[in-house]
Amino acid sequence: MPAPSLADWLRQESDDALAALLRTRRDLSTPPPSDTIVLATRAGTPGSVARACEDLDTFTLAVLDALLLAGADTEPVAAAEAARLVGTGIGEPLALLRTRALVWGEDDALRVPPSARDALGPFPAGLGSSSPSLTGTDIDAALAEVGEDERALLTTLAAGPPIGRTRDASADVPLERAQNPVQRLLARGLLLRRDDQTVELPRELGIALRGGSVFEPASLREPELPVHPHQRSTVDSTAAGEAMEFLRQTESMLRSWSEMPPPVLKSGGLGVRELKKLAKDLDVDETRVTLLAEIAVGAGLVADSETTAPEWVPTTLTDSWLASPTAQRWMTVAQAWLELPRLPGLAGGRDAKDKPIAPLSEDLRRPLAPTSRRRILLALAALPDGAGVKSTDELAAALAWRASRRGGRLRDETVHWTMAEGTALGLIG
Repeated sequence: MPAPSLADWLRQESDDALAALLRTRRDLSTPPPSDTIVLATRAGTPGSVARACEDLDTFTLAVLDALLLAGADTEPVAAAEAARLVGTGIGEPLALLRTRALVWGEDDALRVPPSARDALGPFPAGLGSSSPSLTGTDIDAALAEVGEDERALLTTLAAGPPIGRTRDASADVPLERAQNPVQRLLARGLLLRRDDQTVELPRELGIALRGGSVFEPASLREPELPVHPHQRSTVDSTAAGEAMEFLRQTESMLRSWSEMPPPVLKSGGLGVRELKKLAKDLDVDETRVTLLAEIAVGAGLVADSETTAPEWVPTTLTDSWLASPTAQRWMTVAQAWLELPRLPGLAGGRDAKDKPIAPLSEDLRRPLAPTSRRRILLALAALPDGAGVKSTDELAAALAWRASRRGGRLRDETVHWTMAEGTALGLIG
């Protein structure tokens, strides 16, 4: 009996299962699908599949990669084959993938959307295509014959991605005439030529170089997040001290800018000279000044005057903020930071044109920053009562494992910035 299509599978699901699908993949419900064919079509688009994978942990993504390696996007695959590739039982992650319609079918005939390969990348698990020419070959013996430079190249490709760009792939050269590692490996059949400038490491060789495992067993386990205990009173008093100091510095900045507003750069943002001057006046570093300015603008306490010679000036909200009780003033700046669609930590870095990134400039805008910020704070809130993380690096590693496809290239840096900024505001003690 052929494996059912996704639409057929959804048609057999209970109302509760379909409701759970629509709750976890909200993009499928807008506008409301008229039938299961429409629902299945939407669920199979690359964009929807990519969004559905954003918060999947590394283990669950490994199971999906294993199914793609086994070809479940083109024909039914047994769960046992996927488990063999993963190297351990896959019951729990497989159940999760089914609830999201990223996998469907019985255990002896699993399917995944054909678009999953487009959404997740052309090289599942970082491995290349299978090479029929290596069938029956003693790969260990073949590897024993290669030199150190060739072995280094193969090891690099085995870590993924399995392709490399090189001009040495342009011609077929017999082994006896090969002059470099790429030509020698091509002649031995240990590399595949994709085109005149691209080579690919065969899947069989990649697995062998990984010690016979598709996935490193340790990578399938969530990294330990060591914690240490704190007295709640100590944490609260430390955070309160930081919060009061931040409010004092914000007030000093507002009063300084009321008397002498700094100019808005032609390209937008706050100039280096003004940044350094304020840092000296407040006796803080430039990172703290950037955070003060970004939150003040985010809270509506400072704005571009939008005059002929624009300046950063306190707004009419500043007087009422200064007159508010301490708790209310803190709530205003803390809420502004939580909702700030920007990454102050980027200031001082370099943009794509290698130009300095100025505070308050558009280069700092990141609409998903509030989501990342809340995710980090929720991870801290989920720790046992009175416990704190020992290392921000360990927290970043744990969060990366829990959702490796979320956060982009600044994922780990965002954790460090959030911890530092949250501490400055007194949200983290």
